[in-house]
Order: sequence, then C-alpha cells, then structure tokens
Amino acid sequence: MRSKSAIYWILALAALLTAVLMLLKPWDRTSLIDRKVKLRDGTRIDSIVLSGTYDTVSLVRNKGKWLMGEEDVNQVAVENLLYAAGHLQVVSVYDDPLQPDKEDPVRVSFFHAGRSILTYRVTGGGKRFLLLPEGDKRAFRVELPGYAGNNLRDVFSVRPNHFRKHLLIDLLPSEVREVEVARKGEDPFRFTMDDSGHFTCTFPGLDSVADPQGLDELSLRLLFSYFTNIRFEQKLDEKSAADPGRFMATLRVESRTGEKHTLDIYSMPADKGPGDHIYKAVVMHNDDPFPLVIKYIYLDVLMRPLRAYYVDNG
Repeated sequence: MRSKSAIYWILALAALLTAVLMLLKPWDRTSLIDRKVKLRDGTRIDSIVLSGTYDTVSLVRNKGKWLMGEEDVNQVAVENLLYAAGHLQVVSVYDDPLQPDKEDPVRVSFFHAGRSILTYRVTGGGKRFLLLPEGDKRAFRVELPGYAGNNLRDVFSVRPNHFRKHLLIDLLPSEVREVEVARKGEDPFRFTMDDSGHFTCTFPGLDSVADPQGLDELSLRLLFSYFTNIRFEQKLDEKSAADPGRFMATLRVESRTGEKHTLDIYSMPADKGPGDHIYKAVVMHNDDPFPLVIKYIYLDVLMRPLRAYYVDNG
C-alpha cells in the first residue's frame, strides 16, 4: 500500500511540476516564434535579397562593405535593415488566412556563405506591419520597440534608390500629400492631394483657396512626381555657403505617412569669376546645419511660379 501511495504522490508531484514549468517557462513557445521572426547574429549575414512584384534588391557584403552589384550603397540603410530584422517584436498573431493587402508583399531573405538563414514576407505598414514566415500559415504583426514613429515598410524597402548613397528624398507621387512653394519676394502657395487624387491649392497666411477649375491637373501630377530620387552631390563644411543674399526659394513636401522635408535653396557662386553656378545650388535640408550641394536639374522643376500650374498659363 505504501508503495502505491508513493507512486501516486510521485505522479501528482510530476504533474504539478509540469504545470509549474508550463507557467514559469512561457518562453518555450515564444522562442519558437522568435526563430521565425528575429534574425540572429546579423553580423554573420553576407547577402540580403529583397524582392517585390516589380523590383528586386540584392545586397552583398564584400570585405566589410555592402554593395549592390558593383555599386557602393548607403551602409546606414543596410545596417538599419539588419538592426530592425534582429529586434522585431511580435505584437499579435493571426491564425486565419489574411486577405491580400493593398501593399505588395516584399520577400526578404538573409544568407550566410550561400545558405539561407531566414526568409519571410512583409506587408502593410505603420501599425499594421505584418510578417509571414516562410512555410508558416500564420502572420505576425510586428513592431520595432523604441521606434514606433518609423514606418518599417521603408526600412524593408524593395526600391534600389533607398539603398543608394546621397539619396535625399525618394517619394512616389502617390505618397506625396502636400507640396508648398515659397519663392523669393512672392506669396507662398500650397498644393494638397487628397486620398482620391484630387488637388486643392491654398495660400498659407491668406486663408484663401484657388479655384480648382483653373488648375492644370497634368502639371500638378508632374510636380508630385518630381520628389522621386532627389540626390545631393556633397555636404559642405562651411555653414556660410548658404548666403542669405543668394536665397531663391523654400520648398516643403510632406508624405501621407508624415515624412517631411524642407529645402531652403540658395544660388551657388560660379566656380570661376562672378555670377552663379549654372548647374548646382546650395540647399539647407531640414535641421541639418551643414549645406548640401544639389544639381539644378532636381530643383528647377520644383521652383516654378504659381502661374505654371494653371490651365491658361501663357
């Protein structure tokens, strides 16, 4: 009888111990999820491929430097990608099949020595950024702790321009919400595009709205398309390069996700002799205290007067 009683007590204790372990070690299931979501030891990764419906980005690390083909890339953009991949946190799990998202999914693969380390698809953006591990029917809503204001869709970008050096602004026309132009000596004007693609023109400080019937929609759509792939040539050490006497215009652009850019544009002295440089300008960007040199080819089309956006602009 004592032996049976001892066996019962052992079984009961084993069951109790199992229950306690299940309660005290919830990380077992979490660790399984983490292995499908988080990139472990990003320093070992020597190749990354991001592919979408239309674009593919292949990044390779060679002698400690990340390249895109034979082109040097923005090392910070790649390091941001690796950091995010290693610190993603699961917020919720979706077991039911997901409806297709309006954003095209991006397939992300990390490699070491030719061997796939981790692969998943990401889709959505903002507070609904979803990660779908390879071979798993579930989807995980993830976020990057401490960086709630960052759109992970931009970090896991499939646009080659995102990884190129000296890229200042890269917004698609559909991503631009508002453009404001303030030319020297003229009243500023602001164009806003709503979610349905309709434009309005307002005049900051004057509390007035332009007649929408007079606006040239084609010219406005072209304006909103000029914020893709704006680059700078170099950053200057001399803050005085932005001479107030050479001020030309201030441009402001805001995306639908809240990305903001302010460009204060100044003419640049000619390389030799008096006058202005015919190809380049000096630009102060946002709160950066050091001026940038940007080609006029990016800026001319953004500094046109208001009359250029009316149907009868002759």
